[in-house]
Amino acid sequence: MIKCPRCGSKNKEGSKICSNCGYILNKHKSNGVSGKKTTPKRTPKRRPKSKRVSTLDNPQKIVHLNKKKSNRISRLENMIAKREPTKFERKLQSLTRRQVFLIVLIIAVVAFSAYYVFGDKTVDVGGVKFTVPNDFQQTYSDQIENYTVGNGANAQTVDYYWKVLENSKGDEISIDVCTPPGGGVFKESVFDGHAGKKVTINGHEGYYIEDHQYKYSFEFLKHGKIVGVRSNNLTFIKKVV
Repeated sequence: MIKCPRCGSKNKEGSKICSNCGYILNKHKSNGVSGKKTTPKRTPKRRPKSKRVSTLDNPQKIVHLNKKKSNRISRLENMIAKREPTKFERKLQSLTRRQVFLIVLIIAVVAFSAYYVFGDKTVDVGGVKFTVPNDFQQTYSDQIENYTVGNGANAQTVDYYWKVLENSKGDEISIDVCTPPGGGVFKESVFDGHAGKKVTINGHEGYYIEDHQYKYSFEFLKHGKIVGVRSNNLTFIKKVV
């Protein structure tokens, strides 16, 4: 039987309207006393948030991660080992020790030749150092002490040093140095009345002239000594000065 919630009359099971007051019975949500029972909606339970544990606080986790890392590295190494070598790598592997030695020797010879042709070396003339190209070799050297230069009132006694260098192409470089006896020094006045043109080359102020023996000549003071650089090529004078 279904009890009407309004008038309390009892109605047959399955009735939709109360026979006494006309109340619609099926719109009532039963509370367990009358009407159809309804199942309440269930609210899903939330899981409690788990606290994150640092990997550093778990030694077993560290060991596990290291093992995984080691396995990945091993797999990469196996992949590299199985990789087919390139054409260049196969050629390198096929070289014998003798061939490798010959290749190294050729490279060394080429490097030495390049240094010999394009490099520089130092030449000492009368205690003054000069830079000359490597392919120039000394062909003449002379040294005269108490040598008199000039005439009359302009005559001076000097120690005279001279070197001549030549390359395979026939180019020449002549370097001469004059020093006063006893370790003295010359002053700029030594060039008073010089017939050459006063110019500056690589920071050195001196006198440029066209020599009768060599095409170009440059005379200047260096460390209180008279220096003369002469050559058939002006480029070499700029290199030496």
